[in-house]
Amino acid sequence: MIATAPKIVFCFAGQGYVPLKAARDLYRTCTVFKTAIDKVDSNITSSAKQKLVELTSIPLKEYFREAEMCPA
Repeated sequence: MIATAPKIVFCFAGQGYVPLKAARDLYRTCTVFKTAIDKVDSNITSSAKQKLVELTSIPLKEYFREAEMCPA
């Protein structure tokens, strides 16, 4: 039997603030979700030839900050 890596799906509903708040809550309360987001952010930042801020204008983890609203 040949082992295969699990498939990963990213789903973006495009619904603005409500899913963003849900993601922020998950980031704050769910260790597995927070670890995954932190790892993705780190991998993107370390493999990009430019800083992530220059590529997207906002770093991935900035979307999960609760202190301020982020653009949709």
